[in-house]
This record gives sequence, structure tokens and C-alpha cells, in this order.
Amino acid sequence: MNFLWFKHFFGTLCVLIWAGSLLILQPAAMLVFATSALAAAENIKGRPRIVDGDTIIVRKTRIWLYGIDAPENKQKCIVDGRVWSCGKAAKAVLKQAIGTKRVTCILKPMDEDKHGDRRGRVLAVCRVGRLILNEWMVKMGWAIAFRRHSTDYVDEEHTAKEKRRGVWIGAFVKPWEWRRQNSK
Repeated sequence: MNFLWFKHFFGTLCVLIWAGSLLILQPAAMLVFATSALAAAENIKGRPRIVDGDTIIVRKTRIWLYGIDAPENKQKCIVDGRVWSCGKAAKAVLKQAIGTKRVTCILKPMDEDKHGDRRGRVLAVCRVGRLILNEWMVKMGWAIAFRRHSTDYVDEEHTAKEKRRGVWIGAFVKPWEWRRQNSK
């Protein structure tokens, strides 16, 4: 990881060498930079608590699975004219995939090197053994590719849609649209 960031601050400056690069920072900025740089490279490991189909909590860190968006817990979908709890189903499928195993999550930057969102979550690619949960949830049709973060799982989404897996078996509102419609 190469950081080539420099900004002149008033007052005392510090020099930081990171991955072969020379950085000059104020002491306070150095603390923030060092903390975010460590977080960027950090793996979070542990037994998760499943919040919903794309959010887990590991060691008190709320993690949104990078590049995907799953139906919300209260979200309903329609199949053959019948309403069903696709949000609860997505959560149950993720919980079953993980079981009692530990996950390993690699943090990803959200926007402009920020790792958190307004809900206090961090983004990460998480796996159980060799199973990459982000990819698997989309491939099985329980989440859709969230193109705002990434296009990594678009092919898996197309496959799930073609094979009518998970939410693709019927009709549903995309999770980000459902949140917008129900945020009142």
C-alpha cells in the first residue's frame, strides 16, 4: 500500500514513512492517518452475529458485506402472487452458510478512504473457510450486486437471475429502493 498524501498544516509537522513514501503530517493528523491505514489492512476474525442478509457483527464491529445488498429484515417479496419474507429468508440463508464457524473479513474502503457509513458499519469481503460470503449470497440469489461499491458480483447476479434463485424466483423491490420508500 503506497500513500502519497501531503498537506501543509500550521504548527509542528511530523514525518512518516509508509511503504517507501515520505509523509509529513501534524501530530493529530498522523494519529488519524495511522489508525485508518492500519484499519485498511486489518483482517477482522471471529464468530459473527448475523444482523441481516448483508450485515454481520464480529468483535463489536458492524460489517456490511462489500459489493452486495440483500433484502432488509422487514422486506417482503412476491412469488406466484403470494407475499413472503424474503428479508428474513436472506438472513437465515447467511446464518446457515456460516453456521458456528469463524469468519475472516478484509476491510474495504467505502468512499474516499472512509471505512464507515452513516450507520456505523464498515465494508468488508468476508469468508468462511474458502467460501466468499459476498459472492455466494449473490450467486445464490439472496443478495444483488451493489454497483455503488463494486461491479465484482454482477456476473453472479446475472447467473442467479437466469436460474431464478433466491429473490429472483418472483418479484421484489431492490433493497436500496425499499429502504428509501420505507425510511419515513
